[in-house]
Amino acid sequence: MATTEISFPPKPPAHVSLDTSADYLTQLDKVCTALQVERDVESMVLVVENTREYITDDRWNSTLILAGKKFELCVRPQFAVAETLYQLQSPDPKDKKNAIFKLKKQLVDQPFAVVFVQKGGIDILTKIVLSAKGNLLSYALADYPLAMDSADWATMEAPVLDKVIESLSSPNNNVVKHALAIITGLCRGVDAKVAPVGAMINERFRANLDAGPPFTCLVKHINSTDLNVQVEALEAVNGIIMQTTDEATRERFYEAIDAFGFNAALKSQVNVVDLPAFREATVVYQNYRLGACRKLLLSNFESDNEEHDFLLLRYWALVYPEEAMSELSDWRRLGFQTTDPAAELRATGMLGIHVAMQLFEKAPQIGNTIVAAQAKRPERDYPFSAAWISIVSTMIDVMSLNRERGPGQPGTVFLCLLDTAAQPPQPAS
Repeated sequence: MATTEISFPPKPPAHVSLDTSADYLTQLDKVCTALQVERDVESMVLVVENTREYITDDRWNSTLILAGKKFELCVRPQFAVAETLYQLQSPDPKDKKNAIFKLKKQLVDQPFAVVFVQKGGIDILTKIVLSAKGNLLSYALADYPLAMDSADWATMEAPVLDKVIESLSSPNNNVVKHALAIITGLCRGVDAKVAPVGAMINERFRANLDAGPPFTCLVKHINSTDLNVQVEALEAVNGIIMQTTDEATRERFYEAIDAFGFNAALKSQVNVVDLPAFREATVVYQNYRLGACRKLLLSNFESDNEEHDFLLLRYWALVYPEEAMSELSDWRRLGFQTTDPAAELRATGMLGIHVAMQLFEKAPQIGNTIVAAQAKRPERDYPFSAAWISIVSTMIDVMSLNRERGPGQPGTVFLCLLDTAAQPPQPAS
């Protein structure tokens, strides 16, 4: 005989003397009586409270009882699932709402989740997700990933994915929070079952690169008054970036969120939101955005590399589109201090030449004004390319891009560089 504490929420726990040498069902009947639970004893089971280990007839032994563990009286999974599925399909909205609310806690219990999937619970939950609104949708979206973790994410239906993305526009913060959590989890999932669905999400975002939603929603949620929504919005962006392995597509994604004001929104919040998870997510975002720069920095400019030579010639063509380069001294006309650009690019690697080229690609009027001013100086004594390389070198230090130091904490310096006055692109006709 041993006395142990047994609970049956929401009822208060009771201390029951159990005899492990007696029949298990007899002892369960004693527990039900002590807790005033009026149910068929064969539908009940004892569960170790902290480990959620189910005690069945073949595991009924003194070792478990004498270990001083606390127990919870639960409905056996097959019976609990049957009740839950019945309530989820109830015509009474109140019963359905109560069932979907309780389901999240039930699905944490692995034996319940397995039986739930086996008995067709995913199909029923899917129907609720597709038709629900408001708090009911919020509860359903919270339940869905728990259920799918015990199923196969590859079976996730496209309409559910579309509903999740559509839910980003919901006025209900809880709906938004759970929708963002699903997107983040899928995009960042490395499991073979999850990755294909993450790719589907990424595909849907790519299809909307020239439109407003869902990008405007991400900007809105970064400015949310709900801190959890802010974190989930930033995590969702990080997840989409992580899922995008193609550099060109990733750049288009950056351009899309830049144009819709994401960085401006993030800049306004980064030093205001005092939440470690938010700052950590900002560091991850910063690392992604600076990743391309760091890659170029670590790539040394080599004068005997044909691709690198081609970049220099392309740079010349941007500055002097109507002139061909004829001799080494022309490098000074291009704003270098010597006739060996490779030597001047050692401090910045390939990043230096890319930044110099971008000025003429994205702001040619400014670049041409500088070149015209330099041409009027008798000795051409303003080496503009060298000056830009020097500025880039300074920014490398400011942004912690150098080889010796890793990325620092997020700050408005980084975000100011990304905050542009670009106007959102017009929807494709």
